[in-house]
Amino acid sequence: MRTRATSPHEIDTKWGLDHLAHSSRNDRPALASNGRLLNISPSAGYPLLRSSFGKPIDMTHAVRPVQWFLFVVLTTSIVSTYCWLMGRLLPPLRNEPFSLLLLPMTAISGVIASLVYPVLHHQQSRSGRVLWMYLPFLTSLVLYGLYLWWFIPGGTVGLIVLAMFAGHMYGLPAFLAVVLASSVMNRFLFRGSPTKSRAK
Repeated sequence: MRTRATSPHEIDTKWGLDHLAHSSRNDRPALASNGRLLNISPSAGYPLLRSSFGKPIDMTHAVRPVQWFLFVVLTTSIVSTYCWLMGRLLPPLRNEPFSLLLLPMTAISGVIASLVYPVLHHQQSRSGRVLWMYLPFLTSLVLYGLYLWWFIPGGTVGLIVLAMFAGHMYGLPAFLAVVLASSVMNRFLFRGSPTKSRAK
């Protein structure tokens, strides 16, 4: 009877499963999807993974989807609320549709916040994090200026400059509110970042 040869991948997987059954709870290796062994040991409350080649994979600074989502929700909530208030308080905007300011700025801030969060999460200081929040603020103003250029009939490139100027004059409080709220909620939004880890 012909016997099928066992591949190295199957041997590695079978040995890993057998070793799992006889290992202690605190030093159990885990099997990755490719069958390679990962030795998991706690490190400052976060798992430190080691591949079968012995190379450490530090998961301490990994971006967490829940924190990512909370930051996007926080940013869009502040921006949308502020734009709604500006639409009520500023006479030129009172009779304008939501598609002029509220809807585009909410969408732009949500996309920008989602893209920039991984960068903010890995900043080593709060001052560096504020700088990286200001750059997306400028980007959002440029994008809004491009939107106005497309939205307003007969619009010109000067609307981008106008959006930059008006954004700093009227939109700066919204930016500062996002910065302040992020600082207050730093423990929940950026826990596990390099700043938090070094503090420990």
